[in-house]
Amino acid sequence: MNKQFILDYSYHNHTTRCGHAKGSDEEYIIQALKSGFRVYGVSDHIFLPGVKQPRIRGDYSLLDEYLTSINTLKTRYMSEIQIYTAFEAEFLPDFISYYKDLLASHKVDYLVLGQHGYVENLQFKFYGNRYWELAEMLKRYTDDLVAGINSGLFAFVAHPDFFLSFYPIFDHNAMEATARIIAAAQKNNMPLEINLGGVRRGMHDYFVSKRYDYPVREFWVEVAKTDIPVLIGCDAHHPAELSNIPLDQVETLLGDLELNLINRLTF
Repeated sequence: MNKQFILDYSYHNHTTRCGHAKGSDEEYIIQALKSGFRVYGVSDHIFLPGVKQPRIRGDYSLLDEYLTSINTLKTRYMSEIQIYTAFEAEFLPDFISYYKDLLASHKVDYLVLGQHGYVENLQFKFYGNRYWELAEMLKRYTDDLVAGINSGLFAFVAHPDFFLSFYPIFDHNAMEATARIIAAAQKNNMPLEINLGGVRRGMHDYFVSKRYDYPVREFWVEVAKTDIPVLIGCDAHHPAELSNIPLDQVETLLGDLELNLINRLTF
């Protein structure tokens, strides 16, 4: 097999502050170096003022310590690896000013658009929790993701096919969502991420097929018909995940598609 998925970078990785990752900040960097990475972005789930979400994202009070820790590692390892400070964030209209301030003040180098849910009355809600309204939640996900792509706040889209983890069948609704996401990404020249987190969790039964939560082949078949930039994200939640990278599985799933793969972003 002609391998096209090669990885010496990852712009999407987490820290223990989110509550569902393990390892110290420096342990991630040390393992990234051992695994041959040249670029490493620390992009934990964004801390939201006023929103408490234990075991999902860190408390807002951790912001300064997070920034200090990553910036210290930037300096310590600057001759060996390019480290970026970032956040994975949902597009949330009530927090746009906060996002803009983080970027304008250069507290972070970039934001990753990782749309998992929405906020109502300072309460975070996942799209997939309303399983009795899947079509409505799919539309809301797509509306929110497209708005995020169009906002100009984000460097790339993490797991754009995330919706297929809660909307299980690639039917006409899923095809419409895919088309809308692709159109917005093309318009904005927005890179889309093949996310390795879903591959590491293995395949699950989805009624008519067994597949990963993401990436989902049907989605990427449509992306391959375009020139949208595509990158790979480790989505590491443990240092060991930087040494055990499931690229062979991705190659098996998507290796025959003519994707416009890139390996670097500029900010």
